[in-house]
Amino acid sequence: SNASKSAARYITYQEFLGNNNEVINELLNQAMEEGVPAAEVNRVAAELQDYLDAESGNYKRLDNETIAKVQKHLGLWTTIAGLPLATISSFVELAITMQALTPKQISTTIMAASKEMAKAMWSTIKNPTLSSTEKQLDKETRQSKIKELGFFDWDVGAAQTTGATENTHASRHLLDKYFKIIGLQQWTDYTRSIRASIADDFIMDKANAIAAQRKAGALYTNAIQEAEEQLRNLGINVDRIIEMNAEAGFWSAATEAEFDAMMLEAEFNFVNQAIALPGTANRPLYYQNQHLALFTQFQGFIATFTANQIPRMWGEYVSRGTPAMKYNAFAVMSTMIMLGFVSQYLKDLIKYGKPSPYLDDVEKFQRAMGSSGLMGTGERVVNLVFPIYESSSDNAAEWFFKTASGEAAALSNVSRAAGGIGKIIEGKTDKGVYDLLKTAPFI
Repeated sequence: SNASKSAARYITYQEFLGNNNEVINELLNQAMEEGVPAAEVNRVAAELQDYLDAESGNYKRLDNETIAKVQKHLGLWTTIAGLPLATISSFVELAITMQALTPKQISTTIMAASKEMAKAMWSTIKNPTLSSTEKQLDKETRQSKIKELGFFDWDVGAAQTTGATENTHASRHLLDKYFKIIGLQQWTDYTRSIRASIADDFIMDKANAIAAQRKAGALYTNAIQEAEEQLRNLGINVDRIIEMNAEAGFWSAATEAEFDAMMLEAEFNFVNQAIALPGTANRPLYYQNQHLALFTQFQGFIATFTANQIPRMWGEYVSRGTPAMKYNAFAVMSTMIMLGFVSQYLKDLIKYGKPSPYLDDVEKFQRAMGSSGLMGTGERVVNLVFPIYESSSDNAAEWFFKTASGEAAALSNVSRAAGGIGKIIEGKTDKGVYDLLKTAPFI
């Protein structure tokens, strides 16, 4: 797998960048010769350099190896200590698998989701062990579509969505087991599999509607314009797929290969339109800045969702969508809020055996809205101005530290552990041990 990735990357860089960037430099020089201001060309060149550095993990790297190792170990500890209930928090993803679908497609998706869940549960009942070749092969057979699309790879798995990618081989192995124990990897694969199951129906339904309108010379309605935009956003050449549609049954091997490649890319994009996949180019660059890693940990998914899914939901479906699309968007957002309440209430039951005794109704609503994802990264700003969990500070320095640690899960963990040790030294053993246990995995 690593060898094939290295080969693919090498070939891609040779084609689009060239040795010492000669290909891209020639294009930039041509731009200047054709009248583009040098300042604009230099800006584009700088952004390309930042992207390539970020994509390879070299954007604003930490020069001090000791600090880099401490940060990685803190990140690993915080991941294991802070995410035991992450699967419950991810329930909201189930709602967005239905995004942009027709009632018939939603019905088909629900049937496929139910069948997949039943088969997965039956496989676990038959073989409850964590590591089982038979169970893994069974899963790969059921979810062959997302395996084909590459979603079983580490680089696009649960680790990527939680921001736990900068690790050693040993810690990756540990995290891989951890995400399977808490069920996050299975849930991530499950929601993607649900979305992928309807991709071909969605694409061909839009293509057939466009083909029928063009063949009949019918009115160019908003629904047809919407269908064309949706296919373009999936990376499909609309004119070409309509042309292929008309030639169905008479394809050459080359045409069939072209169609398969087009569909594969579109299916991958169709899944990612609903289930956010954090990457280098689809979120703000500072999320790749390793100096800020402690503050951006666990924020990769919501940052990507804010930059991609939320604007699409409002732009394509609410502002410019047909009445049917607006209704679908409203239903999806309502379900997301409902599942936000479900996930938070279930977490309360696990923690306290009852609704949280520390929050009033307004704070519970604020927490559920944040959990729904619809507030995006703005949730952090809202929580800063209207904190759900009040804390007192004796001076400005203490307030600053509490605010900073509250925004960085790793610092919060360190602070809690240090506070626990301090309480034990003061003789408050029970409280000190309780605080220390809160920084431990699962407990």
